[in-house]
Amino acid sequence: MEEDKKGQKRSVDDQDIVTAETTATTTDTTSILTSNDNAAETATAASAASKQTLYRGKFRGYKKHTRLFATSEQVKGFLVACEKARDSQSISETMDLLHFYALKFLPEFKDTIPLVVKEKLPKNNDNDKKDGKDGKDGKENEEDDEEDDDGEEVEIKKTETGELVQTRKRFELINSACGGLYVISIVQEDVNPVDFGSAIIVDLYNRFKHVHTYEDETAQQERFKNLPQSVKDMLANAKPDSEIPKHPTKNIFNIRFTFRLIPFQRSTQTVMVDFAPVISNLIKDHFGNNDTKSTFSIEYRTRNSHKCGKEEVIESVAKLLTNKVDLSNPDVTIIIEVIKSAMCTSVVRGFKSLFKFNIKEVIHGNDHRFAKQKQLGNNNNTNNNQSSDQAKKKQKK
Repeated sequence: MEEDKKGQKRSVDDQDIVTAETTATTTDTTSILTSNDNAAETATAASAASKQTLYRGKFRGYKKHTRLFATSEQVKGFLVACEKARDSQSISETMDLLHFYALKFLPEFKDTIPLVVKEKLPKNNDNDKKDGKDGKDGKENEEDDEEDDDGEEVEIKKTETGELVQTRKRFELINSACGGLYVISIVQEDVNPVDFGSAIIVDLYNRFKHVHTYEDETAQQERFKNLPQSVKDMLANAKPDSEIPKHPTKNIFNIRFTFRLIPFQRSTQTVMVDFAPVISNLIKDHFGNNDTKSTFSIEYRTRNSHKCGKEEVIESVAKLLTNKVDLSNPDVTIIIEVIKSAMCTSVVRGFKSLFKFNIKEVIHGNDHRFAKQKQLGNNNNTNNNQSSDQAKKKQKK
């Protein structure tokens, strides 16, 4: 009997141990699950905090960056440099300025086009992954980019004849994927952005000629003597300001946050295979076969990209020309701007005389800069004179 009682006590003790172990394991699992949930919540909160909107303000209809090279359209327009974190203010003042000069220089713009309904293909990402196409290349994402563009809000109107038409804007905003820089493309056909930008700079200079006091009258008259004939024709056929509606609330020439309007005629992907034929065609159209006297230089800048080397691009472009190189005062400047996955290029005559398309310098002038240079020069001269006088006195002694 005593042995049976001892066995029953041992079984009860074993059961207590098992129940204690099970409760411990359940508490451990619940603590692990709660810790995982807390970690997931903190991770999602951190990711949400790290996500920042690239652009704020009333202009939110940006096209994707891949539109610069992954569409069948030939994108042209302006690269606009502005103050960082001031994109929305810069867009507002730049758009107002461009719309004013578009009414002044450019022909009438048809803001409606026939409505074209595109059939959207189903997305089959599994087949692309099997073929090794993960969608990183811009050309492979052309259909996706077009679908994203078509997914935006589109205004549709009905004409008097009952035909459905789609409205469009003269200028289009494109994401540059770089801080302090955005792209404004010109949708209107038969418009050369270099001629348009040059005409804007000349007109602004004539309006604010009184600011550039460091230039005499002869220098002001000779500044734009080598303009292309197309720019002269655009200035000659410009509409007077009285025929252009004024902005109801603000002065459009009060540029505060925008620095440069850099025109580009073509944009491609950051690959030499795509860039080489584009730049060769631009050079042939501008120089031709007879222009061997004009000097040239190459302006190359890169942002957020390491795909193409500077020396490689400059050598490939220089081989296409037999003209002389002049870095101080060239007749023609070949502009190459690399922004992330896109290369924007143009050929400009009289780039330095056009203030390098710095509209803020044209409007506000740079008297303060020249005054500082003169003051520094005068201080250096006085210091040199004092040091020479002291040296002469030491020699006499």
